[in-house]
Amino acid sequence: MGGNTEGVKLPPSRARTDPGRHPARRRPSRSAGRVRTLPAVHSTPPYGVAPLRFPTPALATLVGRAGLGGAREVALAMFVAARLARSVLPPTALDVRVRHTRATAARTWAAALMLPPDVRVPVARLLDATGAADPGDVANAVRASLLAVTRYLNESSVVELEALHAALARSAR
Repeated sequence: MGGNTEGVKLPPSRARTDPGRHPARRRPSRSAGRVRTLPAVHSTPPYGVAPLRFPTPALATLVGRAGLGGAREVALAMFVAARLARSVLPPTALDVRVRHTRATAARTWAAALMLPPDVRVPVARLLDATGAADPGDVANAVRASLLAVTRYLNESSVVELEALHAALARSAR
């Protein structure tokens, strides 16, 4: 029987088809001049974890892409401060004692950064305010630090911090 298969007829299921007519390469059926499409099904399995929404992606991107030096240090300090300020907001609000401990540690960490003098004080006040019980104090501190750091951040990072300020102000009412 060798390797010569000329003249041998393959069963229809194994017969070669024209590449243009291959079932995987069919054109979508057209109905009244329109292409029929099926809706995509996006479901989370019952055992799956819900996707997390990162609260400040633009600020994190700025920290990751900025060169070493002043702008990166300011962005990093605001990133940490924004994460601490978010811990005041429900539904993930942390206990005041935990926030106070984190704020104290963050203040010590921020003292080691080379922040410009006009930024150092508002950021330190923001870090201190995140340890307090009142979201209104945190909102005011976010606003004050935002005014000081705006020139070091890009537009989308400023928008994220303004949204954080607005959320804290709503929570304070």
